Amino acid sequence: MSENAPVSVKVLQKEYKIACPPEQQESLIEAATLVDQKMREIQGQKRSSAQDRVAIMVAINIAYDLIQLQKEQQLGTTKISSHLNRLKERIDATLTKGMQLKLEQSIQ
Repeated sequence: MSENAPVSVKVLQKEYKIACPPEQQESLIEAATLVDQKMREIQGQKRSSAQDRVAIMVAINIAYDLIQLQKEQQLGTTKISSHLNRLKERIDATLTKGMQLKLEQSIQ
């Protein structure tokens, strides 16, 4: 198992050191970059917002986006599952029909 190593990330010009496994460092940096971008967007919209308020708004926005993606993924999974079930039923019906034809031919 990989040992955690500190990774430096910046959010609103403040540096944070976060320990994480080497194989997750790239994702951590991407996440910190996203948080930084979202905080700058919200901070730009409301000049007087305190950083803690900006951070809460960013967290809510990111959580909302995550929930929407999860719902879309679930809907996609449900559609795929339904489509696969219909295909299975069609295949089963075709195979059953084929078996009946073979039986009819062997009887004649």
